Amino acid sequence: VTPRRCSAACVATATSSECTRTFLLCILNPHFYIKILSFEKALLIFYNFIIHYDTISLQLREGVTYVDKGTVKDITFFSESLQEHIQLLIYIPANYTPLYKYNILIASDGKDYFQLGGIPRLADELIDDYEIEHLIIVGVAYKSVEDRKRKYIPSGDQHEAYLRFLAHELVPYLDEEFSTNTLGSYRGLIGDSMAATVSLLAAIKYPNIFGKAILHSPYVDDLVIEKVRNAVHWDLLSI
Repeated sequence: VTPRRCSAACVATATSSECTRTFLLCILNPHFYIKILSFEKALLIFYNFIIHYDTISLQLREGVTYVDKGTVKDITFFSESLQEHIQLLIYIPANYTPLYKYNILIASDGKDYFQLGGIPRLADELIDDYEIEHLIIVGVAYKSVEDRKRKYIPSGDQHEAYLRFLAHELVPYLDEEFSTNTLGSYRGLIGDSMAATVSLLAAIKYPNIFGKAILHSPYVDDLVIEKVRNAVHWDLLSI
């Protein structure tokens, strides 16, 4: 076990069979274990080992390798800004524990990302392979094509209210409901077409709340260009 691999396993926690073996080898080397882990991380590893003990034991006996699956909560959230109920799909990773702080990714066009794009399955695989950090993904569903236009582009009559909903209602709810990193640099927005546009515009309007934006083929018109040109604090954003 190399130091790099051992460190990655301990930070990511042990849930798959490969990670379990590495995790146990880390424990069997107390000097190295203490050196690479803070008390908080050590406690997190021990907690995960206890709650997954039966699964870990079975994996070690049978040599079974599989990707642990997170869960998806389907909830209805009432927005004061929009004065309507909104469907939220919330992906919670399999290794979730309140002892750790999780990054947040908010997806407009949320149901498309969850049902058509398979984002929960992809997140499971990337977390299991240590490709991404601990992450909670929130899909914000739209009601219709017309609803997307009203909320996602600057000319829509609900556009500003939707931006307020994202920044001042959804984020506080997530920070209260889950163990999250509360700095903007740990929150991201993602969307496709018009949803990419609203992700960008939310980030440039609230750069201290949303530090990252992933844009898939964003919709652009003169109003969007004007808002981008007038934006400041680009140094706070990663697009």
